[in-house]
Amino acid sequence: TKTQKKNRDLLRKMMEAEGFTVNRNEWWHFDYKDWENYAIYNIAFSEIKAEK
Repeated sequence: TKTQKKNRDLLRKMMEAEGFTVNRNEWWHFDYKDWENYAIYNIAFSEIKAEK
């Protein structure tokens, strides 16, 4: 719909403003600069400890 397109465009604009790039084939898939330098974890958020 027109609203969905508007929202996707807004999301892309905001993500790109923060340094993310969009995957051309997947509008919902964003990568951050230097993403290759970071490990991929498969853990639950509940397992992540907050820094104090």
